[in-house]
Amino acid sequence: MAPKKIRGPALPAGSGAPESLPDEVDLVPVIELRPERFDTEDRRPPRTNWDRDPKGWRRYWSSCLADSGIVGIEAVHGMLVPVSELSEADLAKICEKHFEEGDWNVEPEVLGPLEGGYVLRSRGSVHIVPTCCGDLDDLYDWERAVRHCGSEWRMLWIGHPWVSIKTDGDRFVLSEPHEDDAGAKPRLTVSQEALTQAVARAREQRDRFRVRLVPALEKVIASEGRIDQVVDALTGSD
Repeated sequence: MAPKKIRGPALPAGSGAPESLPDEVDLVPVIELRPERFDTEDRRPPRTNWDRDPKGWRRYWSSCLADSGIVGIEAVHGMLVPVSELSEADLAKICEKHFEEGDWNVEPEVLGPLEGGYVLRSRGSVHIVPTCCGDLDDLYDWERAVRHCGSEWRMLWIGHPWVSIKTDGDRFVLSEPHEDDAGAKPRLTVSQEALTQAVARAREQRDRFRVRLVPALEKVIASEGRIDQVVDALTGSD
């Protein structure tokens, strides 16, 4: 079984002055497809970490997903797949695996959102990825950050380690990932308007995903009256 915290290669740390991102930025909703959940052949993961054997990890990940009939998808980073890339058939398989042990029978409020979160990227480059314990509900942290951020660092939860965010003129400054109050070091800056718009588009994508997830859940959950509650719990929707 893959080590729990492995989601993909580590992003390189920044060096020197914070990187200034262009205005063409996107905040992409992603879910994590853990290979062991889809593996039906008792496959063995690579013995080393993703940074040392990216091709081996990619083969292992793709092969495990293919065991369950999920093929032809591209991760934006590691095991993180944009929700927009998943077909109805893919979503049905994912729901089937997610609930194969009857998890849907628990109260909806006990069901956590799907693992993953939001990837910040620009012009094909990935700058921030969700970390351990990140999920689709983390959109609220991004929304609070762009609405209420000031000149002092505040936490932006993406999992742990998390990042911090503050304003500097008309730009947001985002830190390197860290896990202590004194650990915020500037990593990148981005236009306040550009990031605010990217967060708004992420909500639209998340809401479209919620609609697309309903028919997939209907194939798994017998009680129709629970569908809306369960899909809200899984997507972190209002």
